[in-house]
Amino acid sequence: PSTTLFRSVSVAIALAEAGAVTQAMTLATSVTEPGFLAGALTGICRHPDGAEQAAEAARHAVDQLTDPASRAALLAEIAAGCAGEERTRLLGEARRLAGRLAGEERWRTLLAIGVSQFRADPAGAHDTFAELRQVIRDTEADPWFWTDELWQVAMAQLQAGDAAGSRQTLAEIPGDPATDPAIWLRP
Repeated sequence: PSTTLFRSVSVAIALAEAGAVTQAMTLATSVTEPGFLAGALTGICRHPDGAEQAAEAARHAVDQLTDPASRAALLAEIAAGCAGEERTRLLGEARRLAGRLAGEERWRTLLAIGVSQFRADPAGAHDTFAELRQVIRDTEADPWFWTDELWQVAMAQLQAGDAAGSRQTLAEIPGDPATDPAIWLRP
């Protein structure tokens, strides 16, 4: 069943990409599983013609989800297709949801938000990525553990088109091991 749902979501998004938004909406709304439905409608929202037609339905589908990480990431996707105050409101809601999470789940959710946000609001994404880097630093006591997480963030930023932000993230990766335990030991 999940393979069929995944295919339905993929086909709906492909239809929207091809400009057949009405058919994409018909297929997407036939999906009954809330997570797949929200994913399909959000995927349709990524496309200019789909954003207008699917935004309200996508928002309703996302509101039905119980997982705050999924809700936040999908809200950010919807926000990227919106303009002005609506985009700001949805991104703010996504970041508030991410703020309820802790540790790795929080920074991974902020990463998804930042990547979506960068498409529509690069300046705002800068703040999201800065918060994400701080969460990583606050989560791991030993700076050497930051390396992998910051590398993942930098690569995601680069793939999203944020080369300057990627360089900034890479610059925060520790260069030499911290030999003084007072630097990384927390009471």
